[in-house]
Amino acid sequence: MQEKLDRFNNLKKGSEKISLIGFVILGVGVILLIPILLSGGEDGMFFPIIVITIGMIVSMVGAAKFSSVKRSFKFDVLSDYFQEAIPGVNYYPDRGLSGTEVYQTEFLKRADRFHSEDLLQGQMDGVDFVSSDVKLEERHVQHTKNGTRVYYVTYFLGRVFKFTFNKEFDGYLQVLESGSPLSSRKFKKVQLESIDFNKKFKTYSTEELNAFYVLTP
Repeated sequence: MQEKLDRFNNLKKGSEKISLIGFVILGVGVILLIPILLSGGEDGMFFPIIVITIGMIVSMVGAAKFSSVKRSFKFDVLSDYFQEAIPGVNYYPDRGLSGTEVYQTEFLKRADRFHSEDLLQGQMDGVDFVSSDVKLEERHVQHTKNGTRVYYVTYFLGRVFKFTFNKEFDGYLQVLESGSPLSSRKFKKVQLESIDFNKKFKTYSTEELNAFYVLTP
């Protein structure tokens, strides 16, 4: 494992170095071009443009190499790590939870742009689970004198877990750091015995006794 990590770090440093060189070349080209543009002339623009083009190409090569190294790291290093940490777990870097599974949490609003990856599927202490990284983005439109700009703002970036327990629980339960359930269910806010817990989290449940049953150690 350590040998693979060392190899990955060397490849990562190499790709970052290529990208840095590309940005430096690009910066030099821009510095050479600015005086020519300020003078209002066109003579001498050819060389700076060539330098800028070379810088862009080198930067793109570095970025592509880094992307390849990142993908290789997931398949060659992380896969083995997860197998050692959680025997029997399956790791799928290119897969993730579906939008339906994510929105079933009933506290994440629907995204204008949805992405999930790095799926883990397995069992811990007799409980089946599936989990993946999730990124949710909201579309924004900005109107200016120069036209319309469309951009996306990330409002959720994290890991979502789905567990299948061996027993059924009555009602629905949500423990949130902020916000409230995005559901028409009749949730009620529950105060637990721990004051510190109540300060950090807000607990909502359709069955108050169930909240105490699930969350009390």
